[in-house]
Amino acid sequence: MVRRAEMEARDAARRLNERQAAIEVATKTAALAAAASLAKAATVSAVIDVKPSEIPPKVTTTSPKGRPPLRVIVLEQLKSAGDRGAKAATIRDFIERTYGNVLHEKTVGMTLYRLLKENLARRDGHIWFAAQSATENGNPDVAAPGH
Repeated sequence: MVRRAEMEARDAARRLNERQAAIEVATKTAALAAAASLAKAATVSAVIDVKPSEIPPKVTTTSPKGRPPLRVIVLEQLKSAGDRGAKAATIRDFIERTYGNVLHEKTVGMTLYRLLKENLARRDGHIWFAAQSATENGNPDVAAPGH
């Protein structure tokens, strides 16, 4: 009889601990949800308080008419940089200032990477250079003979 009572007491204690753990998890989840809701409300409030002049320009995914293909602009910038080389951010800033359209921060870097794979560009850390074949060849869309 005593043994059975001990087993029932242990079982009841285990169930109580499980319930307490579940309540703790539910409390933490509710607290996190409330914090996220407050953060979202603060963000919405901050957005409402923004002046129209502070809203960043809309990012366009298509190249505006009259702008050369991005890869041509990037290669021209690498060629003009010569032995100094150029960073992707510098090239992106040039394109945004010159052509007036906003690019995603990774667009120029991905273009440079594709040019690297086509042996039209090379890099040293964050600095990019026109590859020898790109500077010898007048058309950046066609590799130099033998490459």
